[in-house]
Amino acid sequence: MPYLYGIDLLQDRIEKSKKIYPSYKFFLGDAALMQSIGVMFDVIIMTVFSSILCDGMVYDIVDNLDSVLSPGGMILWYDIRYPSPSNRNYPRP
Repeated sequence: MPYLYGIDLLQDRIEKSKKIYPSYKFFLGDAALMQSIGVMFDVIIMTVFSSILCDGMVYDIVDNLDSVLSPGGMILWYDIRYPSPSNRNYPRP
């Protein structure tokens, strides 16, 4: 079975994920944590950028993706394009 990792800022999401997928590894923190895990990723799925309100953090994450991506690896970038009623911070001004 492939190793799968998840990172989230919210403790309750980490706890729920660990219960549903006990063999996967989950970390509490932001996407900048990827480097500290010490793993090279074959696939990185990013779904968070519309929720990050600090442009500097967005650039820091993007700038560091290459350092954790395996040679020949890929990044799947999916994010919200349309307003979300449940996220009052999107769309950003």
